[in-house]
Amino acid sequence: MPRRLRDSRQLRVYPRARNDPAPNASARARPSIDRGGCLTKAEVPNDPTISRQSGPGTARERRTHRLGTADPAAGRGPGTNGSAAGDFHRPSLRRTQHFFNRRAAIGPGGHGMTEKKTRSREGWTRVRFGDVVRLSGERCTDPLGAGIERYVGLEHLEPGDLRIRSWGNVADGVTFTNRFRPGQVLFGKRRAYQRKVAVADFDGICSSDIYVFQPSDDRLLPELLPFICQTDGFFEHALKTSAGSLSPRTNWTSLSEYEFDLPPAGEQTRITQLLSTAETATTTADCARIMGDFCIRSYLHTLFNATAAARAWPWVPIGEIADVRTGIARHAAKEDSSWESFPYITVSHVQDGYVDLTDRRMIRIPESLVPRYELLLGDVLMTEGGDLDKLGRGTVWRENSDRYLHQNHVFAVRPDATRLRSEWLSSAARSSLGRAYFLGCAKRTSNLASINKTQVAAFRIPLPPLRQQDGFLAELSGLEAASSSLHQHHSRLRRLATGLASALMD
Repeated sequence: MPRRLRDSRQLRVYPRARNDPAPNASARARPSIDRGGCLTKAEVPNDPTISRQSGPGTARERRTHRLGTADPAAGRGPGTNGSAAGDFHRPSLRRTQHFFNRRAAIGPGGHGMTEKKTRSREGWTRVRFGDVVRLSGERCTDPLGAGIERYVGLEHLEPGDLRIRSWGNVADGVTFTNRFRPGQVLFGKRRAYQRKVAVADFDGICSSDIYVFQPSDDRLLPELLPFICQTDGFFEHALKTSAGSLSPRTNWTSLSEYEFDLPPAGEQTRITQLLSTAETATTTADCARIMGDFCIRSYLHTLFNATAAARAWPWVPIGEIADVRTGIARHAAKEDSSWESFPYITVSHVQDGYVDLTDRRMIRIPESLVPRYELLLGDVLMTEGGDLDKLGRGTVWRENSDRYLHQNHVFAVRPDATRLRSEWLSSAARSSLGRAYFLGCAKRTSNLASINKTQVAAFRIPLPPLRQQDGFLAELSGLEAASSSLHQHHSRLRRLATGLASALMD
């Protein structure tokens, strides 16, 4: 068949499914279309489904994308999926055109020019955050008398998670007085870069570092409010208006000035449903992640409790089979110009099972002191103090690219490689055996606790032969690999859900 030349004024049209009418089908009849899938400029309606963008791939693939595959047996023309050539549809993988930038069908004068247009927001209203949201000022000085059992601090809000998954008990003692109710939105005003937003599903009181939001009138759907607070634009505004060096905070006066486009009521419902679906998928992945962590904790409990006792392994204080090393404190004296800078590991870097090096910190000390405080591959890091759930964490140091030093509040336990694997010691510290030991001997003040070098050295662990240690650690490694995969899947979904909120509302 001879190659058919296209007129430069013709535009490509993507076929639409037979039962999916064009957006403006009720207003006008569909134009005719030839087998080439092109319309002349005189026949092009003002339909947003028409685009000059070609399909992906090679010329053959683009033609197949445009025409589809003919189905002679069905007696149909070359439409998508065998549909008639005169039927149009937007490809399902294209972005929703109402929210995202798209190209105009034709340029001035009816020619095939393109121009970039902003997303169509007909009926949307530009508002300030303070026009449609109010700050709850409700207080409760006697929470137990009011029947309130739980309190929420900033540490209980997880970055990017709209659910409150942990809390404190009011009966244990608390000075918070800000009250929140189910359905209200909690926003962490301190260190806004952590992106802490959650929706309350119970009555409680919260820290003064948490703002309690609710819609001020019926212009804003309550279910949409938390997603607005999750957008990049809102957090950028909060960061830009934060003040303070060590612990920057934003304030309500500044947050209330944030401007955004508010969709009409029907569009708010549709956006909320879409974002809620993404949030549900993220929550499901989070449940799988939590179950993976539970499996690891169960395995560790069996390994260092029932299994060790049944096999009568020797129980040895780690001070006999490892060197417990304290870290370096920052010098109060003026630093000497001859001192050098080295990366510095603090309590905040040591997480459960890994070291978070995102927030890189430096310390200047004399070169002669470095060997004493330098971390070596295989050292087990244990935290001296912090929250009760973070005390003593055993994490293996696996970084070997720079000369890292460790803080005086982080112990570096260096095992005897001929008797003890680093991973075995780390697992013992993370197990219920280690948790019970450190909590039992810790010195507590309010919600914080601390342990010392002597207590770490006295921690007794079961000590099987190296061959048996390696066998159990291989099984544990398989569980941790599966759990890590679940964590990564959850993180990807969380980023997608947050990005979707920003794409729709910013």
